[in-house]
Amino acid sequence: MDRADIKHNLASLDDLYEARQLLETCLSDPTADMAGIAAAILGHLYIQLPPFPLSFGDRDKAEEYFTKALQLAPDNMAVNYYYGDYMLRQGDTVEATKFLRKGLTGHFHPEFPALAASYRQIITVQLNSH
Repeated sequence: MDRADIKHNLASLDDLYEARQLLETCLSDPTADMAGIAAAILGHLYIQLPPFPLSFGDRDKAEEYFTKALQLAPDNMAVNYYYGDYMLRQGDTVEATKFLRKGLTGHFHPEFPALAASYRQIITVQLNSH
């Protein structure tokens, strides 16, 4: 790996730490949906990233965030998508399908129709491929 690659990877890691901080701040949002989405994305980050010392990935913490997300916003499209995706990655296609289907019909913030359409498209692809 050359110097440019190392600098790029370290900058990317800094961006991930900054994203984590912003999402943690969103957890205190008075709207349960926004806090739920933030928790779901945090769960997604924690499950996708490698653990310390390379990054902050942590399966137990991911599961805590997914649980919190589902408690805060159980009918939210994004929350159900992220949890369904997690279940797929764990090999539990029955649970994954349940949450992905719920996500497909779940609600999303009305000010972001394009984002909701993107989630629906991703969920549909995942449901059709499993």
